[in-house]
Amino acid sequence: MPAPVITTAPLVSSEVTAKLYLGSSEYVKMAMVFCLRQAFSHTYTPPEYHYDSVQAKRQIGIYRAWPDRVPLFPCIMVSTKVGDGSITSLGDESGVDKFDDTTGDQSGRTYWGTISMPTTLTVYTDTPADRERLGDLLFIYVRSLFKDTFNRERMPFLSIQTGADGEEFIHGKNRYIYTVDLMIQTEFNYFIDWSLLDLFQTINIQEMLFKVDGSDEAGQPDPGEA
Repeated sequence: MPAPVITTAPLVSSEVTAKLYLGSSEYVKMAMVFCLRQAFSHTYTPPEYHYDSVQAKRQIGIYRAWPDRVPLFPCIMVSTKVGDGSITSLGDESGVDKFDDTTGDQSGRTYWGTISMPTTLTVYTDTPADRERLGDLLFIYVRSLFKDTFNRERMPFLSIQTGADGEEFIHGKNRYIYTVDLMIQTEFNYFIDWSLLDLFQTINIQEMLFKVDGSDEAGQPDPGEA
């Protein structure tokens, strides 16, 4: 039996700054769906779980959100939960000053760091046997194939948990569920203009919070309350 392979092309531009890090949740889901469709369209995948670019030929649905139409079963749904962007998880968060090439004046600062993004791959099938077979195949692909691809994209898998199963009543029928939970680390990289940085150097939060006149801004009524 041939070894399973997927494309080695990068998911996005190799330059870190080209990624949409502020939309990291959506980026992670799109990247995972891309990998799933590549793997399940390969001849290594059993034909009963084959993904085809032509919708009428598909034996499995792969989505990053519930489709407006009735989804194809079996299917794999990719979802993300609230990411951990706390100071402890950010690690070596840094800010790098940027300067204008012509004047030499500081133009702003680029901040970067990491965010941990919980990601769940949920298998929905019509039978318990399909749940077990498809769930095992999904775990093998995630652990053996996707991990290295995501590492190249600077999105390492911090953990992989698999084996949770259950049942749900969906569209008038019991569906059998299997999940693979991942903790994926992604990055943010964002430039802030110097004028905004300079503005916040002058803000005094203490004066805004502790004033004797009871207003939100000294002597100035809130425009929203006018």
